[in-house]
Amino acid sequence: MYWRNQRRDTILIVLQELGAGLVFSSDIKFLFASSDNVLYQYETAGNFNSSKYLLGSYYEFRDTVGLNLASYFGYWALAPDGRIYGAQSTSGTHLHVIDYPNEKGMDAHLKQHGLKIRQNYQSIPNFPHYRLSPWDG
Repeated sequence: MYWRNQRRDTILIVLQELGAGLVFSSDIKFLFASSDNVLYQYETAGNFNSSKYLLGSYYEFRDTVGLNLASYFGYWALAPDGRIYGAQSTSGTHLHVIDYPNEKGMDAHLKQHGLKIRQNYQSIPNFPHYRLSPWDG
């Protein structure tokens, strides 16, 4: 049965905006989960809930473009370069970057607003999953 290894946790979304996302590291050892103002890292093996690590939290950054909105966490995607990129939950000119998602804790190196872009409205680039192996049969 597929649900035998199910693990779960609750993350409070305070502002009820578009600020929730999930993404796995490329080696599937870590799961990154965010609400609008926090980003957690979980180990997928072992005791899931006790491995919960606060990787980052919103620190009052406001994007100076457009409406000067707060830059909360939004959607996340694993990119072909092995990094994880995250959109802001509001319109802005930056993406968040996790440089080493296969590393534990602060070694994953989260850079909030780490990549300057022209303009983005609550979206991330659509990256195909290049590392998926071919289907057997």
